[in-house]
Amino acid sequence: MKKRLISIAIAALLLCAAFTVAVSAREELPESKPKELFTTFVYPNEGSEFMKLHYLVPESVCRFIALSSGEKIEKYGFDVKCVMQVDWSVGGERNWHYNNSWDSGRGDFRFYYPGVDFIGEGELFWLTYQDHRQMLGDAVVTRQNEYGESYRVFDFENRELYIRARFTYIDGEGQVRWLSDWSDSFRVNDAYEGKAAGELGSSDFGHAVIGRQPVFADGSVYFDLSFDGDAMETAWSIKTLTGMDMFLQSEVRINDGEWEPRIISEDTNPYGIGARMVWIGGDAEAGKVEFRCRLYYGGNPERNVPAAETAWSDNIVIENGVLLLAENVDEPEDDWEKPEGKKISLIYIWIGIGALALILIVVVLLSMLKGKKRTSEIQKSATERLQKNRESGDAFMDAVSKKDSGQSGSARPKNGAADFDVIVDDDGGSE
Repeated sequence: MKKRLISIAIAALLLCAAFTVAVSAREELPESKPKELFTTFVYPNEGSEFMKLHYLVPESVCRFIALSSGEKIEKYGFDVKCVMQVDWSVGGERNWHYNNSWDSGRGDFRFYYPGVDFIGEGELFWLTYQDHRQMLGDAVVTRQNEYGESYRVFDFENRELYIRARFTYIDGEGQVRWLSDWSDSFRVNDAYEGKAAGELGSSDFGHAVIGRQPVFADGSVYFDLSFDGDAMETAWSIKTLTGMDMFLQSEVRINDGEWEPRIISEDTNPYGIGARMVWIGGDAEAGKVEFRCRLYYGGNPERNVPAAETAWSDNIVIENGVLLLAENVDEPEDDWEKPEGKKISLIYIWIGIGALALILIVVVLLSMLKGKKRTSEIQKSATERLQKNRESGDAFMDAVSKKDSGQSGSARPKNGAADFDVIVDDDGGSE
């Protein structure tokens, strides 16, 4: 019985270990933090200052957001949404509004839902709203324009405003599964004073990347689009310098002829990472069809910003209705960094496994103690039986010795003695 219990315990522990390996095999959520923050200002806006937030999102986060609920469950074991929390500090970098409740997805924080675009934007503070003015406190001042009209602005001349952001991943039950580290803080005063704009490189603006193998079906080409780091930085610099976006330029060429413009689905979102589609239609029957794309910006002479374009992606080639391998098709870049974030999910699994292991150990120990008690009882019973046997042997020896005193008869050992008879004759001999 003891061996059986031990075998069951070992099997259970091995099962727990296998479960732990299966859980550990799940991919981890993207750990990257927001790359860059920037603000622009809109005037006039109902008489009050409007601050717009712009943020640069890592590719790994964009790809996570592009997943369906089913894909997230299959890949990570649960369905979660990505929420970007934004913290602010007035009067230096020591007055952040963050508190521990933010870690559980609760609290009075500014938040945004990033999309698949690697550059996102949203409302930061609009001083028309009372709650926004309360967030900034006495740093909001009321002034009058030349027409005697009042308006509210942040007092950048005398106060400093800093912001920072991080990604949080919250499941359908409101539980936070992962928190990224905070981004580097951004001094909003620098944007207000025109000191925070980026710079364009001289020639290398990166390139568009066709990832995975494209698919041609029903007259359309489905492909994965991303951009290397230099292209993302180029687009970010143009955004901070001009407040404008680059344009996603795409072209098709038939039978080695001239390149002609062709619209990509959702090309109004030039920075989208992931699945894209372009319609080829009847052109696929014309012989050889090639497709390529890139990011392009025409320049802004007023702000002394030159034109910039990334290198073209590799060509997707369709010949006689058959999709050929695109040259140098790359896998999407996933920047799975390993910063020191806050892991929240697996600890509960380890606690459960530890508790189960402790219960199994207690069960085995109790069964072993019970076995020892039973063994002790068996030994006691054997000792008592041996004592009785010894007493029977003594009685037998007494019977044998009676021949010297003239007694006759037969003597038979009692229980436990040897099974034989001793017969004493009339003259004291034995047969």
